[in-house]
Amino acid sequence: MNSQENRPYSDEIHLFQCEIENVKPLKKEPRNLQHLSPLSNKIRTTARRISAESSLVDTNPLTTQLHTQSENKRYNPLDLISWVQAGIQSGVYKKFRLGQYQITNTIDIRNLTNKQARNAFYNFIQQSYAQGNRCLLLIHGTNLKSTPPGRLKLFTEQWCKEIDEIVAYHSAQQKHGGTGASYILLKKNHTLHYKYKPH
Repeated sequence: MNSQENRPYSDEIHLFQCEIENVKPLKKEPRNLQHLSPLSNKIRTTARRISAESSLVDTNPLTTQLHTQSENKRYNPLDLISWVQAGIQSGVYKKFRLGQYQITNTIDIRNLTNKQARNAFYNFIQQSYAQGNRCLLLIHGTNLKSTPPGRLKLFTEQWCKEIDEIVAYHSAQQKHGGTGASYILLKKNHTLHYKYKPH
């Protein structure tokens, strides 16, 4: 093969070298493989994915939106609220709404978001019932500046009717927070001794 035949190939090499003359190699980032096998890495990735997915599962049965009638009704956050399940004796309910039963557990949700309040309230009721507490105090505030006014109070009134363990609620007496708080009466937990009694 003579030099004339090698010339095109030499020209191509020269052109290539000219093109890459100012090209700098990429910096190599250090890799921390932690000496894991491909299978170990796959298991770890799968575990992270399952953990992330499970954290998105909401096991709380309480609603996250106000019912249409709650949104639309004329509502004064300073009004009394009350509800009692059929079958509750009138004498028991009267003492309850007058604050004459000992309060055995209290929760304050005033500074929580709706989502935080929903979870805190549901867990509070479940724990109280499991512990045998029956007469509870929920401090929800009047939420005068929320949209709609009394939004958190509306939510708690709605949630109370969604929990089987709750048999009554009523706005608290002034000494316990007035219309910014509510008494909640739980049904008896027949596996435990009862903890509610008159003062």
